[in-house]
Amino acid sequence: MSYDKSHQSESPLTEDMIVILKKNREMSLKNLADTMGISKVAVLKQIVKLESGGLVERRYRNSGRGRPSCFFKLTEKGIDSFSRGHKELAVEALNYIEENFGREHIDRILRLRTSRIYGPYSEAISGLDHPRMVERLMELRNADGYMAESRNLKGDKFELMEYNCPILAISERYGEACSVETDLFRKLLDTGVSATHRVVSGDNVCRFLIDYGNATRDSTKDK
Repeated sequence: MSYDKSHQSESPLTEDMIVILKKNREMSLKNLADTMGISKVAVLKQIVKLESGGLVERRYRNSGRGRPSCFFKLTEKGIDSFSRGHKELAVEALNYIEENFGREHIDRILRLRTSRIYGPYSEAISGLDHPRMVERLMELRNADGYMAESRNLKGDKFELMEYNCPILAISERYGEACSVETDLFRKLLDTGVSATHRVVSGDNVCRFLIDYGNATRDSTKDK
């Protein structure tokens, strides 16, 4: 996880709530309490602290009966509390390169970044079987701040989910960043990988479907 706590001192319980809301986008009081295994009163105590810091907001939804239901979500400030790595400077630098040297150089720079990642990633997963390879990739992505999870699907298929995108600001301006990272996974795992959900497209998660059942690498384009 790459959560920036420099703006205030958070308790472990509060940090857990921020991460849960980041993964789920919006949750009711009951769902938060059930997920965290604490009482609604304890949840509200943490929510009030986060609201006062401008990290969480609440909204009410009419259910048709009785009182409106209350839901909680991270504010833009709350989302930005997950480190995005000098986003303004990086985007400005790429803008300068595009304006002066052409858009094609952006793709080259993004691929240069992933080529540097490829070496240590490849070494870390070398020799592992498919389940452990995907699990190790998840661990590597977590270390780089992507809040990743993985799951074994039926057959020799897996999914890798990333709830935080440290390069989101770049991806919003340059969509090439998304396709380049999917290509990285295909090369690392030497099999078919397709992106079915993207944070940059408004989804709550970047989801990658990994299919070792394919005899050849998947050339499916990102969603």
